[in-house]
Amino acid sequence: MGRFKLIMLLSIFFLMTQPVFAKSVKNVILDHVETYQTFNSAEITNDILYYSRVYDVDPLIITALFTQESGFNMKARSYTGAIGIAQLQPETAAQLGVNAYNIHENIDGGIRYFSSQQRQFQKFGPWQLTYAVAAYNAGPGAVLDYNGVPPYQETQNHVLRIYEIHKYLVEQMRSTEKNEEAIQVIPIVKNQELTQTKLIPWTESSIRAF
Repeated sequence: MGRFKLIMLLSIFFLMTQPVFAKSVKNVILDHVETYQTFNSAEITNDILYYSRVYDVDPLIITALFTQESGFNMKARSYTGAIGIAQLQPETAAQLGVNAYNIHENIDGGIRYFSSQQRQFQKFGPWQLTYAVAAYNAGPGAVLDYNGVPPYQETQNHVLRIYEIHKYLVEQMRSTEKNEEAIQVIPIVKNQELTQTKLIPWTESSIRAF
């Protein structure tokens, strides 16, 4: 059995054994993905949930990130050569040991890379997620050089757009969950004019699919 066939079977088993709360997360992500990409939407959703658990990241953050990066379009290519749903650069994919042209490996690589950025910026406390999102776009070196979100319009727009998408997904999550107390919606980045290199603190939501 191939490696990724095994991963798909494991992801299906994982989703089948999760509590009702996880199904709400799955439904929110699936509905969102389907508005962009009806082809392979279930596979994309399963991969996001599975690899988010493997690499310990918020699946709604990943969903927002991939929405902004590519609209879940595996054929997406950037002017810098980034590939697929996660917009992996060829050199990043090589470092991660994944085939960026394979949908499952592309998602795996993107989530693993984002997880590594979260860990790298963990020492920045409430800025951790903001810097991780910025680093995914501009590179960790730029974030470290500016000691915050770089003053690049593209990167700042990128972070704010992901915040807006994540906020929308959280609202969808709340609307599908009867027990709203089970969901902690923590303020992330406020949509204010960016006059400094640092953004309003973005604290990771406690929403999990597991």
